[in-house]
Amino acid sequence: MKGKKILLESFGCTMNRGEGEKAADILSRSGKEILLDENAEHDTVLLFTCAVIETTERKMWKRIESATRDGKEVIVGGCLASLRSEEIHKRYPDASVLDTMGLPRLGISLGEDLLNLPPSQTPRVRPLDRLDNIVPISTGCKGSCTYCVTRYARGGLICYPPTCIKNMITAGLVDGRSEILLTSQDSASYRHTDDNGQVYDLGTLLSELNRDVKGDHMIRVGMMNPDTGMEIRESLIRAFEDDHIFKFLHIPLQSGSDEVLGTMNRKYSFKQYLEFIHELRLHFPDLTLSTDIIIGFPGESEGQFQKSVEAVKLLRPNILNITRFSSRSGTAASRMKGHLPGWMVKERSREMTAVHQIITQDLLYSRTGKHERCLVTEVGKKGTMMARDINYTPIVIEGDRSLLGRFIDVDANDIGPSYLIAGKDLSLVG
Repeated sequence: MKGKKILLESFGCTMNRGEGEKAADILSRSGKEILLDENAEHDTVLLFTCAVIETTERKMWKRIESATRDGKEVIVGGCLASLRSEEIHKRYPDASVLDTMGLPRLGISLGEDLLNLPPSQTPRVRPLDRLDNIVPISTGCKGSCTYCVTRYARGGLICYPPTCIKNMITAGLVDGRSEILLTSQDSASYRHTDDNGQVYDLGTLLSELNRDVKGDHMIRVGMMNPDTGMEIRESLIRAFEDDHIFKFLHIPLQSGSDEVLGTMNRKYSFKQYLEFIHELRLHFPDLTLSTDIIIGFPGESEGQFQKSVEAVKLLRPNILNITRFSSRSGTAASRMKGHLPGWMVKERSREMTAVHQIITQDLLYSRTGKHERCLVTEVGKKGTMMARDINYTPIVIEGDRSLLGRFIDVDANDIGPSYLIAGKDLSLVG
């Protein structure tokens, strides 16, 4: 690696962004200057790529091409590095490809043991406008969804020891990063047995973090599959009672039709999903629910699509990630019959978006009023900052970056398209 000034660019999921920062930390300790501003002068580009859908993969190839054409040294990590390593080497012989099948192999490819670094040695690279500390708790997935290419890129499930996770959290807190984002491909599949024979699932891991991690901080739990979440519901709910856990869960549904869920090889029914969410809301009535829907899965009929629409109306998720089905080579879904025309998928996507926009506005209006102990998490636009309340509701406030990392009380009396808007008056509480 010849370059001294390295521009870090991460695309796609939170996991990718977190692993990009970990790789940049290692390079920083070896004497490299890590840059986060794309306009800064640099000689090397460190790309943590995403390949979840075809259009994103094309974007990644274009970015590698443009960096190479500009005479930059290119280092490729992320999912494209796993899925297309041979093709990257063939098309760009001078590019370096990192092993991103988990933190241990990423560390080896950069010459360092990422799982056993003491807190004093990491992290060094911080986001420009945020204070989040992305902490991977595992990589890989136990699932076998017929449409998913990520499981090929990430491999089987590997869970990191609680001591390693605590070290990464502690290092971030020392650096002032008090918003902790625990991330993985499926957080509820977390399982680890320590040297004393103690078995951890996600709930018991969170409970230990609640007990051992000191200081002002908030933890957001990353995406979990419904079936693995149901398996640990009791320990999960116990851990979520703690005030340091955002009452936020990202639990993808993907379809309201049991027939489509079966074709996707998702291991639950809509009724089971609904009962799980109902149980969570009994304990946490203001829980922020984020979910995903795939539109236009092969063979999806109009009636099956309408079941997804009705599911969204019934669930009333705060956040809905709508994905138009994208065929990925090597997956079972790519070989299925009944692929739908693009115009039909777009029409269905627009219909689903319109349905959820109404729900979003209703839910935001219901959350106006006093919001206590909100954490200011990132710099906004035009003299504003973004804060998050206990339910991870985004609240735009007036202010500057001196508020970053502070806890405040606000009155949120207006709404935007997907966030609350607070008045000028706020009280600092931490």
